[in-house]
Amino acid sequence: DSDAELDGNAKLYGVEPGRHIVLAGLALVNASNALMWMTFASIVTPAEQYYSISASQINVLNIIFAAMYSGLFWISGVVLPKTGLGWGLALCAALNVCTAVLR
Repeated sequence: DSDAELDGNAKLYGVEPGRHIVLAGLALVNASNALMWMTFASIVTPAEQYYSISASQINVLNIIFAAMYSGLFWISGVVLPKTGLGWGLALCAALNVCTAVLR
């Protein structure tokens, strides 16, 4: 029983049977996010030449992404305990697809 108590305070938790599916989903979302970063990094020089701007101006997009990530990280700390890891992972995957389309 997952609600059985040990030593009065600690709870015994069961192992979820679908944990490997969630882990594989997390790995795929992280890999797709890394691929988006790698594809962005390769366009800095051509974009710099085409738009006649500096590399630092192009890299502002990276800074904006990092700032948004830092802000949304705290929101995920509230959402994940309420919805569960599976729903949170599905939401992250959907948002990742939206940002890929915007890019």
